[in-house]
Amino acid sequence: MSFRDWLTGDGVTNTGIEYSPIYWATLSIVLVVLVSLIVFCTIKKIPYKIKQNVLIGVAIFQIFFEIFWRIIFIVFKNATFTTLWPMYPCNLGGIIVPIICLLNSKKGKDLFYVFAFVGACLSFALPGTMYSFDFMAFPLLKSALQHTGILIIPAMEYAMGKYKTSIKEFPLLFVGCLIHFLNCEGIDEWLGLDPATNDYMYLRQGYPFEIPGIPSPFVTITFALIIFAILLFALGPKESISEIKKWTNNIKLSFTKKEANS
Repeated sequence: MSFRDWLTGDGVTNTGIEYSPIYWATLSIVLVVLVSLIVFCTIKKIPYKIKQNVLIGVAIFQIFFEIFWRIIFIVFKNATFTTLWPMYPCNLGGIIVPIICLLNSKKGKDLFYVFAFVGACLSFALPGTMYSFDFMAFPLLKSALQHTGILIIPAMEYAMGKYKTSIKEFPLLFVGCLIHFLNCEGIDEWLGLDPATNDYMYLRQGYPFEIPGIPSPFVTITFALIIFAILLFALGPKESISEIKKWTNNIKLSFTKKEANS
């Protein structure tokens, strides 16, 4: 295999094995790195400044890597605009997440962090044919590093106490999901691509959630929103309970006013 073949992935053979040895090796390394960095961020004896510098280093590496792989794809794979445009959520998240981290934008984190983290987890849990090859070529390495960065940055910020969230932020998270949806399902149509053929958001895969008679995209989106709500509650239980009580009181107050006016 030539270096060019390694860069393009032309020299690798698709084995058809979904959970291949390359997949398990990749997943093991990713989990070790993720857990190690989470533990690193929770150790109180380590100065906060050092943790912050490591986080910034990860974010900067992520940005440069996103630029680097696109240059490689342009030079060696003759990639087109539609290939390089971040249609896939991971391609968009790979750019947005580290920029939000460096800008330390609270609204940006509420918009994209949870979606990016869950999306990366699903990509590793349900890899499809992503790692069903006999060799770790650069396109596979690109995907692994990209998803790892999307996992690490939100996890580190949460472990450091730099990012906190709760069910209160669900509206912003919903907007972030909508932005990803429009990027995956709207821009491709504008560019003349068929969403059914180019299923960038994996809404038509039928897995892992499928209900006979109901369109797969609707089931997947609904299930995802429920998972996001549960996760937000788990990440900030006290704040979430307080927020739910406010919503409940507002609903009760609304009904009381209607009864008084009737």
